[in-house]
Amino acid sequence: MLEKQISNIKQKIELSVFLAKAQLKIRNEGSVFGFFWYILNPLALFLTILFIKQSAFSNVDVAYYPLYLLIGLSTLSLVNRVVLISSEIIKNNGTFIKAMKFSIDSLVYSSLLHLIFLYIFEIFLIFCLAIFYGLPAINFILFLIYLILFTISLIGISFIITTIGVYISDITNVWNIVSQILLFITPIFYELKPYTGLEVFNHYNPLYYFITLARDTLIYGRVDMIVLVVTVAFSSVTLLIGNFVFNKYKIKFAELV
Repeated sequence: MLEKQISNIKQKIELSVFLAKAQLKIRNEGSVFGFFWYILNPLALFLTILFIKQSAFSNVDVAYYPLYLLIGLSTLSLVNRVVLISSEIIKNNGTFIKAMKFSIDSLVYSSLLHLIFLYIFEIFLIFCLAIFYGLPAINFILFLIYLILFTISLIGISFIITTIGVYISDITNVWNIVSQILLFITPIFYELKPYTGLEVFNHYNPLYYFITLARDTLIYGRVDMIVLVVTVAFSSVTLLIGNFVFNKYKIKFAELV
């Protein structure tokens, strides 16, 4: 029994990796700049905000501000990609799902793995900035806490959005609005002022905790226990809910696409 379960997990991993590589190859076929296009959007926004900082945000005095900014933008950018791509995974592979019998989970994992491959390029830029600033090596190790918890939460989110996307076609339109709001409400290019309505709102904003964890570990070399507890709890609950919802409804996907 155990050997069969291990074999099934191995098959899912191999299929997910194969599909992720196929997506990377197809999406970059004929492209002049290849993978660079995937980081162009957050990089362009990063350079724009950095350029206007002195005039538009001259009152902002944040240590290692370029690194502070890039962490926030890359985190939000990955969440956006996960939500938008997950919402269309089943619909875009409808013919494939009906024609073949295989683990639908692998489609979700492969799409997420594909996005994580691309996120590595942004992490590379972040690490280059951190090295440029001479941050301690221990900070990079602590940063792994954020990467692990963030990845777990994204798996759960991907399962949830994939399931919702089968039933609700407007999810991408809704998220486009929500992501724009999050860009300005979440402290991505500014610091929160204490005792404000914005600070109270962000106490209920999971994205704020993940960005804070990333900045605390890599920039400041510390781990706030409240932030850690919230991110661990959110990651665990999201993964459990995502698996439960997806496994409950996935048998109906072929009928609905």
